[in-house]
Amino acid sequence: MKTKRPYLTFLIFLACLPLAAFCQDDISWFDSEAVAGHTVRVIPDGATLLNERLAAINSAKRSIFLSTFIFDEDISPRQIGYALCQQAKRGIEVRVLLDGFGGKAFYHDYADSLRECGAGVLLFNPPQWGLHKIHYVIHEKLLIIDGQTVMMGGNGMGDAYHKLPGAKKYYHDMDVKIDGPAACYYHRAFSKNWHQSLIKARKTGALNYETENSYRLLSDMKILSDCEFVIAGRSKVLALYNNPLFSKKRPIWQHYQQAFKSAKQSIKLYAPYFVPHNKFINALSQALARGVDVTIMTNSIESNDEGFVTLVGMLIKIRTLLKQGLKIRLYKGPETLHRKGGIFDAKWAFFGSDNLDNRGHQYQSESVIFTDSADAIASIQNEYSSDESNSVSLDKKYVDRIWNGAGRVKRWLIRHIFLKQL
Repeated sequence: MKTKRPYLTFLIFLACLPLAAFCQDDISWFDSEAVAGHTVRVIPDGATLLNERLAAINSAKRSIFLSTFIFDEDISPRQIGYALCQQAKRGIEVRVLLDGFGGKAFYHDYADSLRECGAGVLLFNPPQWGLHKIHYVIHEKLLIIDGQTVMMGGNGMGDAYHKLPGAKKYYHDMDVKIDGPAACYYHRAFSKNWHQSLIKARKTGALNYETENSYRLLSDMKILSDCEFVIAGRSKVLALYNNPLFSKKRPIWQHYQQAFKSAKQSIKLYAPYFVPHNKFINALSQALARGVDVTIMTNSIESNDEGFVTLVGMLIKIRTLLKQGLKIRLYKGPETLHRKGGIFDAKWAFFGSDNLDNRGHQYQSESVIFTDSADAIASIQNEYSSDESNSVSLDKKYVDRIWNGAGRVKRWLIRHIFLKQL
Protein backbone atom coordinates (compact mmCIF):
# COMPACT_ATOMS: atom_id res chain seq x y z
CA MET A 1 0.00 0.00 0.00
CA LYS A 2 1.42 3.36 -1.00
CA THR A 3 1.79 5.96 1.70
CA LYS A 4 0.00 9.25 1.22
CA ARG A 5 2.85 11.12 2.88
CA PRO A 6 6.16 9.95 1.31
CA TYR A 7 7.99 12.88 2.92
CA LEU A 8 7.15 11.41 6.35
CA THR A 9 8.84 8.12 5.42
CA PHE A 10 11.91 10.04 4.31
CA LEU A 11 12.04 12.04 7.57
CA ILE A 12 11.79 8.82 9.61
CA PHE A 13 14.66 7.36 7.57
CA LEU A 14 16.84 10.41 8.27
CA ALA A 15 16.02 10.30 11.97
CA CYS A 16 17.07 6.64 12.17
CA LEU A 17 20.47 7.13 10.60
CA PRO A 18 22.26 8.45 13.73
CA LEU A 19 20.64 5.74 15.83
CA ALA A 20 21.80 3.04 13.40
CA ALA A 21 25.36 4.35 13.51
CA PHE A 22 25.24 4.49 17.31
CA CYS A 23 23.90 0.96 17.64
CA GLN A 24 26.29 -0.60 15.15
CA ASP A 25 28.66 -3.15 16.76
CA ASP A 26 32.21 -1.87 16.65
CA ILE A 27 33.43 -5.20 15.29
CA SER A 28 30.59 -5.81 12.85
CA TRP A 29 33.10 -5.84 9.99
CA PHE A 30 34.78 -8.83 11.68
CA ASP A 31 31.55 -10.65 12.50
CA SER A 32 30.22 -10.21 8.98
CA GLU A 33 33.24 -11.86 7.35
CA ALA A 34 34.78 -14.18 9.95
CA VAL A 35 33.95 -17.90 9.88
CA ALA A 36 33.16 -19.87 13.02
CA GLY A 37 34.34 -23.37 13.83
CA HIS A 38 38.00 -22.92 14.80
CA THR A 39 40.48 -23.73 17.51
CA VAL A 40 43.39 -21.26 17.66
CA ARG A 41 46.47 -21.96 19.74
CA VAL A 42 49.49 -19.68 20.11
CA ILE A 43 52.94 -21.26 19.85
CA PRO A 44 55.20 -18.68 21.54
CA ASP A 45 58.66 -20.21 21.13
CA GLY A 46 60.69 -21.71 18.30
CA ALA A 47 61.76 -24.92 20.04
CA THR A 48 58.14 -25.93 20.61
CA LEU A 49 57.29 -24.85 17.08
CA LEU A 50 59.86 -27.21 15.53
CA ASN A 51 58.33 -30.17 17.38
CA GLU A 52 54.83 -29.04 16.37
CA ARG A 53 55.85 -28.65 12.73
CA LEU A 54 57.41 -32.11 12.58
CA ALA A 55 54.45 -33.70 14.36
CA ALA A 56 52.01 -32.01 11.97
CA ILE A 57 53.95 -33.18 8.90
CA ASN A 58 54.12 -36.73 10.24
CA SER A 59 50.39 -36.75 10.99
CA ALA A 60 49.31 -35.85 7.43
CA LYS A 61 46.90 -38.25 5.76
CA ARG A 62 46.40 -36.62 2.36
CA SER A 63 48.40 -33.44 1.71
CA ILE A 64 51.16 -31.17 2.97
CA PHE A 65 51.54 -27.70 1.46
CA LEU A 66 54.45 -25.54 2.67
CA SER A 67 55.38 -22.03 1.55
CA THR A 68 57.99 -19.87 3.24
CA PHE A 69 60.38 -16.97 2.80
CA ILE A 70 63.35 -18.43 4.71
CA PHE A 71 64.37 -22.07 4.30
CA ASP A 72 67.92 -22.43 5.58
CA GLU A 73 70.26 -25.41 5.21
CA ASP A 74 71.11 -26.04 8.86
CA ILE A 75 69.85 -28.81 11.11
CA SER A 76 66.14 -28.11 11.61
CA PRO A 77 65.30 -27.39 7.93
CA ARG A 78 66.97 -30.67 6.99
CA GLN A 79 64.83 -32.41 9.62
CA ILE A 80 61.74 -30.86 8.06
CA GLY A 81 62.94 -31.79 4.57
CA TYR A 82 63.49 -35.41 5.67
CA ALA A 83 59.97 -35.58 7.15
CA LEU A 84 58.51 -34.17 3.93
CA CYS A 85 60.45 -36.73 1.90
CA GLN A 86 59.19 -39.65 3.99
CA GLN A 87 55.59 -38.51 3.66
CA ALA A 88 55.93 -38.02 -0.10
CA LYS A 89 57.26 -41.59 -0.39
CA ARG A 90 54.09 -42.76 1.38
CA GLY A 91 51.99 -41.15 -1.32
CA ILE A 92 51.07 -37.99 0.56
CA GLU A 93 50.66 -35.00 -1.77
CA VAL A 94 53.64 -32.79 -0.82
CA ARG A 95 54.20 -29.38 -2.40
CA VAL A 96 56.86 -26.88 -1.32
CA LEU A 97 57.06 -23.29 -2.56
CA LEU A 98 60.26 -21.46 -1.61
CA ASP A 99 61.12 -17.80 -2.09
CA GLY A 100 63.66 -17.05 -4.81
CA PHE A 101 65.81 -15.12 -2.34
CA GLY A 102 65.30 -16.67 1.10
CA GLY A 103 65.03 -20.28 -0.05
CA LYS A 104 67.29 -20.45 -3.11
CA ALA A 105 70.24 -22.17 -1.40
CA PHE A 106 68.07 -24.97 -0.02
CA TYR A 107 66.30 -25.23 -3.36
CA HIS A 108 69.49 -25.67 -5.36
CA ASP A 109 70.95 -28.20 -2.92
CA TYR A 110 67.89 -30.24 -1.93
CA ALA A 111 65.03 -29.72 -4.42
CA ASP A 112 66.03 -32.65 -6.60
CA SER A 113 66.27 -34.93 -3.57
CA LEU A 114 62.74 -33.97 -2.52
CA ARG A 115 61.48 -34.50 -6.06
CA GLU A 116 63.01 -37.97 -6.08
CA CYS A 117 60.88 -38.67 -3.01
CA GLY A 118 57.78 -37.63 -4.96
CA ALA A 119 57.40 -34.06 -3.69
CA GLY A 120 56.84 -31.03 -5.88
CA VAL A 121 59.23 -28.12 -5.24
CA LEU A 122 59.16 -24.70 -6.87
CA LEU A 123 61.14 -21.49 -6.49
CA PHE A 124 58.98 -18.36 -6.34
CA ASN A 125 60.11 -15.37 -8.43
CA PRO A 126 63.70 -16.32 -9.28
CA PRO A 127 65.65 -13.89 -11.50
CA GLN A 128 64.45 -15.75 -14.62
CA TRP A 129 60.95 -14.44 -13.97
CA GLY A 130 62.17 -10.90 -14.65
CA LEU A 131 64.59 -8.65 -12.81
CA HIS A 132 62.15 -5.72 -12.94
CA LYS A 133 59.97 -7.55 -10.37
CA ILE A 134 62.72 -8.99 -8.20
CA HIS A 135 61.42 -7.05 -5.16
CA TYR A 136 58.29 -9.23 -5.09
CA VAL A 137 58.90 -12.01 -2.55
CA ILE A 138 56.88 -14.76 -0.92
CA HIS A 139 57.02 -13.66 2.72
CA GLU A 140 54.29 -15.91 4.13
CA LYS A 141 55.09 -18.87 6.40
CA LEU A 142 52.39 -21.47 5.84
CA LEU A 143 52.33 -25.16 6.71
CA ILE A 144 48.95 -26.63 5.70
CA ILE A 145 48.05 -30.20 6.63
CA ASP A 146 45.17 -32.03 4.87
CA GLY A 147 43.34 -28.73 4.41
CA GLN A 148 42.28 -29.00 8.07
CA THR A 149 45.23 -27.58 10.03
CA VAL A 150 47.39 -24.57 9.26
CA MET A 151 50.43 -23.29 11.13
CA MET A 152 51.40 -19.70 10.37
CA GLY A 153 53.17 -16.69 11.78
CA GLY A 154 56.61 -15.10 11.54
CA ASN A 155 59.00 -18.02 11.98
CA GLY A 156 61.06 -19.13 9.01
CA MET A 157 62.56 -22.58 8.58
CA GLY A 158 65.93 -22.39 10.29
CA ASP A 159 67.86 -22.98 13.51
CA ALA A 160 67.76 -19.26 14.29
CA TYR A 161 63.97 -19.54 14.58
CA HIS A 162 63.82 -22.99 16.16
CA LYS A 163 66.42 -22.06 18.80
CA LEU A 164 68.82 -24.88 18.03
CA PRO A 165 72.34 -24.47 19.48
CA GLY A 166 74.95 -23.09 17.12
CA ALA A 167 72.89 -20.50 15.27
CA LYS A 168 74.62 -17.14 14.80
CA LYS A 169 71.54 -15.28 16.07
CA TYR A 170 68.08 -16.06 17.41
CA TYR A 171 64.66 -14.63 16.73
CA HIS A 172 61.96 -13.97 19.30
CA ASP A 173 58.88 -14.92 17.32
CA MET A 174 55.39 -16.40 17.57
CA ASP A 175 53.18 -18.65 15.46
CA VAL A 176 49.64 -19.97 15.71
CA LYS A 177 48.16 -23.38 14.98
CA ILE A 178 44.63 -23.21 13.59
CA ASP A 179 42.26 -26.13 13.14
CA GLY A 180 39.13 -25.42 11.15
CA PRO A 181 37.84 -23.87 7.91
CA ALA A 182 40.72 -21.32 7.66
CA ALA A 183 43.06 -24.20 6.86
CA CYS A 184 40.98 -25.05 3.79
CA TYR A 185 41.04 -21.38 2.78
CA TYR A 186 44.85 -21.39 2.83
CA HIS A 187 44.96 -24.80 1.15
CA ARG A 188 43.07 -23.34 -1.80
CA ALA A 189 45.12 -20.13 -1.80
CA PHE A 190 48.32 -22.19 -1.91
CA SER A 191 46.95 -24.35 -4.74
CA LYS A 192 46.17 -21.27 -6.82
CA ASN A 193 49.53 -19.72 -6.04
CA TRP A 194 51.32 -22.98 -6.90
CA HIS A 195 49.74 -23.20 -10.34
CA GLN A 196 50.36 -19.56 -11.15
CA SER A 197 53.98 -20.00 -10.12
CA LEU A 198 54.35 -23.19 -12.17
CA ILE A 199 52.92 -21.52 -15.27
CA LYS A 200 55.24 -18.55 -14.77
CA ALA A 201 58.25 -20.85 -14.33
CA ARG A 202 57.43 -22.78 -17.49
CA LYS A 203 56.95 -19.64 -19.59
CA THR A 204 60.20 -18.05 -18.43
CA GLY A 205 62.32 -21.19 -18.73
CA ALA A 206 63.00 -21.29 -15.00
CA LEU A 207 62.36 -25.05 -14.98
CA ASN A 208 64.66 -27.63 -16.46
CA TYR A 209 62.29 -29.55 -18.72
CA GLU A 210 64.14 -32.85 -18.44
CA THR A 211 64.08 -32.61 -14.65
CA GLU A 212 60.50 -31.39 -14.78
CA ASN A 213 59.34 -34.45 -16.72
CA SER A 214 61.43 -36.81 -14.61
CA TYR A 215 59.87 -35.68 -11.37
CA ARG A 216 56.29 -35.31 -12.59
CA LEU A 217 55.97 -31.56 -12.19
CA LEU A 218 54.08 -31.54 -15.47
CA SER A 219 51.29 -33.44 -13.75
CA ASP A 220 50.88 -30.52 -11.36
CA MET A 221 49.22 -28.57 -14.15
CA LYS A 222 46.08 -30.40 -13.08
CA ILE A 223 44.18 -29.09 -10.08
CA LEU A 224 45.72 -30.11 -6.76
CA SER A 225 43.50 -31.93 -4.28
CA ASP A 226 40.71 -29.85 -2.80
CA CYS A 227 39.59 -29.72 0.83
CA GLU A 228 36.42 -29.39 2.90
CA PHE A 229 35.58 -26.93 5.65
CA VAL A 230 35.83 -28.97 8.83
CA ILE A 231 34.45 -27.63 12.13
CA ALA A 232 37.10 -27.93 14.86
CA GLY A 233 36.07 -25.45 17.56
CA ARG A 234 33.91 -22.46 18.43
CA SER A 235 36.14 -19.47 17.65
CA LYS A 236 35.76 -17.23 14.63
CA VAL A 237 38.64 -16.63 12.24
CA LEU A 238 38.95 -14.16 9.38
CA ALA A 239 41.65 -15.58 7.10
CA LEU A 240 43.42 -13.18 4.73
CA TYR A 241 46.01 -13.66 2.02
CA ASN A 242 47.47 -11.49 -0.69
CA ASN A 243 50.12 -12.00 -3.33
CA PRO A 244 50.84 -8.68 -5.07
CA LEU A 245 52.76 -10.34 -7.90
CA PHE A 246 49.62 -12.14 -9.06
CA SER A 247 46.81 -9.89 -7.83
CA LYS A 248 46.10 -6.19 -7.35
CA LYS A 249 43.87 -6.89 -4.36
CA ARG A 250 45.18 -5.89 -0.91
CA PRO A 251 42.73 -7.50 1.56
CA ILE A 252 45.16 -7.45 4.48
CA TRP A 253 45.68 -3.70 4.43
CA GLN A 254 41.97 -3.11 3.84
CA HIS A 255 41.10 -5.06 6.99
CA TYR A 256 43.79 -3.33 9.03
CA GLN A 257 42.07 -0.07 8.16
CA GLN A 258 38.73 -1.41 9.32
CA ALA A 259 40.28 -2.66 12.55
CA PHE A 260 41.90 0.69 13.26
CA LYS A 261 38.61 2.50 12.65
CA SER A 262 36.67 0.20 14.95
CA ALA A 263 39.08 0.43 17.92
CA LYS A 264 37.63 2.33 20.87
CA GLN A 265 40.13 1.88 23.73
CA SER A 266 43.48 0.37 22.83
CA ILE A 267 45.65 -0.95 20.01
CA LYS A 268 48.79 -2.94 20.76
CA LEU A 269 50.94 -3.98 17.82
CA TYR A 270 54.09 -5.97 17.19
CA ALA A 271 56.07 -4.32 14.36
CA PRO A 272 59.70 -5.54 14.33
CA TYR A 273 60.83 -3.11 11.61
CA PHE A 274 58.47 -0.21 12.11
CA VAL A 275 58.72 2.27 9.23
CA PRO A 276 55.02 2.96 8.50
CA HIS A 277 53.80 4.22 5.14
CA ASN A 278 51.62 7.32 4.90
CA LYS A 279 48.27 5.51 4.88
CA PHE A 280 49.32 3.58 7.97
CA ILE A 281 50.33 6.83 9.67
CA ASN A 282 46.96 8.39 8.84
CA ALA A 283 45.08 5.38 10.25
CA LEU A 284 47.02 5.54 13.53
CA SER A 285 46.64 9.31 13.66
CA GLN A 286 42.86 9.03 13.42
CA ALA A 287 42.79 6.42 16.18
CA LEU A 288 44.94 8.60 18.44
CA ALA A 289 42.69 11.58 17.71
CA ARG A 290 39.72 9.55 18.99
CA GLY A 291 41.54 8.94 22.26
CA VAL A 292 42.63 5.36 21.52
CA ASP A 293 45.74 4.27 23.40
CA VAL A 294 48.23 3.01 20.75
CA THR A 295 51.43 1.11 21.57
CA ILE A 296 53.98 -0.29 19.11
CA MET A 297 56.51 -2.94 20.15
CA THR A 298 59.61 -2.86 17.96
CA ASN A 299 63.34 -3.56 18.06
CA SER A 300 65.90 -1.50 19.94
CA ILE A 301 69.46 -0.67 18.88
CA GLU A 302 70.61 -3.75 20.75
CA SER A 303 68.15 -6.23 19.22
CA ASN A 304 67.69 -4.89 15.68
CA ASP A 305 69.28 -7.06 12.99
CA GLU A 306 68.98 -4.27 10.40
CA GLY A 307 71.21 -1.80 12.19
CA PHE A 308 70.18 1.83 12.38
CA VAL A 309 68.36 1.89 9.04
CA THR A 310 64.85 1.08 10.23
CA LEU A 311 65.25 2.93 13.53
CA VAL A 312 66.22 6.21 11.85
CA GLY A 313 63.52 5.67 9.24
CA MET A 314 61.02 5.14 12.05
CA LEU A 315 62.02 8.39 13.78
CA ILE A 316 61.58 10.37 10.59
CA LYS A 317 58.16 8.87 9.82
CA ILE A 318 56.49 8.95 13.26
CA ARG A 319 57.31 12.45 14.54
CA THR A 320 53.71 13.64 14.22
CA LEU A 321 52.37 10.45 15.81
CA LEU A 322 54.68 10.86 18.80
CA LYS A 323 53.25 14.34 19.39
CA GLN A 324 49.76 12.80 19.32
CA GLY A 325 50.69 10.33 22.06
CA LEU A 326 51.90 7.23 20.20
CA LYS A 327 53.86 4.94 22.54
CA ILE A 328 56.91 3.07 21.26
CA ARG A 329 58.37 0.20 23.27
CA LEU A 330 61.88 -0.96 22.28
CA TYR A 331 62.59 -4.64 22.85
CA LYS A 332 65.93 -5.03 24.63
CA GLY A 333 66.89 -8.46 23.32
CA PRO A 334 69.30 -10.21 23.24
CA GLU A 335 67.20 -11.98 20.60
CA THR A 336 65.80 -10.04 17.65
CA LEU A 337 62.09 -9.31 18.00
CA HIS A 338 60.40 -10.90 15.00
CA ARG A 339 56.80 -11.19 16.15
CA LYS A 340 53.95 -9.91 14.00
CA GLY A 341 50.48 -9.45 15.43
CA GLY A 342 48.37 -7.30 17.69
CA ILE A 343 45.40 -6.83 20.00
CA PHE A 344 42.44 -4.50 19.49
CA ASP A 345 40.40 -3.48 22.56
CA ALA A 346 41.23 -6.88 24.11
CA LYS A 347 38.37 -8.24 21.97
CA TRP A 348 40.25 -9.78 19.09
CA ALA A 349 43.76 -10.34 17.90
CA PHE A 350 45.63 -10.86 14.66
CA PHE A 351 48.64 -13.01 13.80
CA GLY A 352 50.65 -13.47 10.63
CA SER A 353 53.75 -12.81 8.58
CA ASP A 354 53.28 -9.10 7.84
CA ASN A 355 55.83 -6.66 9.30
CA LEU A 356 53.32 -3.78 9.03
CA ASP A 357 55.37 -1.92 6.44
CA ASN A 358 55.03 -0.86 2.82
CA ARG A 359 56.97 -3.89 1.58
CA GLY A 360 54.44 -6.23 3.13
CA HIS A 361 51.46 -4.28 1.85
CA GLN A 362 52.69 -3.70 -1.70
CA TYR A 363 55.34 -6.22 -2.75
CA GLN A 364 55.23 -9.34 -0.58
CA SER A 365 52.84 -12.25 -0.31
CA GLU A 366 51.55 -12.31 3.27
CA SER A 367 49.14 -14.36 5.38
CA VAL A 368 47.23 -12.88 8.34
CA ILE A 369 44.31 -14.04 10.47
CA PHE A 370 42.03 -12.08 12.79
CA THR A 371 40.32 -14.04 15.55
CA ASP A 372 38.05 -13.64 18.56
CA SER A 373 39.47 -16.78 20.23
CA ALA A 374 39.57 -16.08 23.97
CA ASP A 375 42.53 -18.43 24.42
CA ALA A 376 44.54 -16.81 21.64
CA ILE A 377 43.77 -13.30 22.90
CA ALA A 378 44.79 -14.22 26.44
CA SER A 379 48.02 -15.78 25.14
CA ILE A 380 49.07 -12.79 23.06
CA GLN A 381 48.17 -10.42 25.90
CA ASN A 382 50.43 -12.38 28.24
CA GLU A 383 53.22 -12.44 25.66
CA TYR A 384 52.90 -8.71 25.03
CA SER A 385 53.01 -7.92 28.74
CA SER A 386 56.10 -10.09 29.13
CA ASP A 387 57.79 -8.35 26.22
CA GLU A 388 56.91 -4.95 27.65
CA SER A 389 58.77 -5.90 30.83
CA ASN A 390 61.82 -6.57 28.64
CA SER A 391 61.58 -3.28 26.77
CA VAL A 392 62.25 0.42 27.26
CA SER A 393 60.22 3.41 26.24
CA LEU A 394 61.31 5.56 23.32
CA ASP A 395 62.15 8.87 25.00
CA LYS A 396 64.28 11.86 24.04
CA LYS A 397 67.45 10.26 25.39
CA TYR A 398 66.92 7.14 23.29
CA VAL A 399 66.00 9.22 20.23
CA ASP A 400 69.37 10.96 20.56
CA ARG A 401 71.12 7.58 20.77
CA ILE A 402 69.52 6.46 17.52
CA TRP A 403 70.01 9.74 15.70
CA ASN A 404 73.60 10.36 16.72
CA GLY A 405 74.59 6.70 16.45
CA ALA A 406 73.63 6.53 12.80
CA GLY A 407 75.94 9.36 11.78
CA ARG A 408 75.30 12.19 9.33
CA VAL A 409 76.00 10.22 6.14
CA LYS A 410 73.73 7.31 7.10
CA ARG A 411 70.95 9.69 8.12
CA TRP A 412 71.14 11.40 4.73
CA LEU A 413 71.09 8.10 2.86
CA ILE A 414 68.15 6.83 4.90
CA ARG A 415 66.14 10.01 4.42
CA HIS A 416 66.82 10.52 0.71
CA ILE A 417 67.21 6.96 -0.61
CA PHE A 418 65.83 4.34 1.77
CA LEU A 419 62.57 6.13 2.63
CA LYS A 420 61.92 7.03 -1.02
CA GLN A 421 61.88 3.32 -1.85
CA LEU A 422 59.02 2.68 0.58
